[in-house]
Amino acid sequence: MNIETERQLYYERHQATLRPPLFVEKPFLLQVGDAWLRGFIDRIDSRPDGRVEVVDYKTGKPKTKAEVGDRLQLNIYAMACRDVLHVTPAAMSFYYLQNNESLTFPYDEQALAEAAETITTTAGKIRAGAFEPTPDYG
Repeated sequence: MNIETERQLYYERHQATLRPPLFVEKPFLLQVGDAWLRGFIDRIDSRPDGRVEVVDYKTGKPKTKAEVGDRLQLNIYAMACRDVLHVTPAAMSFYYLQNNESLTFPYDEQALAEAAETITTTAGKIRAGAFEPTPDYG
């Protein structure tokens, strides 16, 4: 499927609810403990309740919620919304362009706390030079 077809399918599926996004390709610089994370959020949509939905577009094979596993990327984006952009996330979504389907997850403070711990632990290992191989051949 070419990009024009994907765009048309996206528009047809969402035309009833499309509103201009709050941000597109929004850069952020987020501090978590003593680690700094820089990135870009694909899209941030405002919601009628005043909160936002974070959307991350995916071009690869669509996954199910069970296949997604931990949602570190989305949780980092949610932290950036909350702490840097000062907007309150309500949900975070992976949007798969291949099948025009999304997986949406609710905002969860506990998940963000766990993500922050993962980031802090990983940053400490990087600083200590502790790079253990973790091959995944699956």
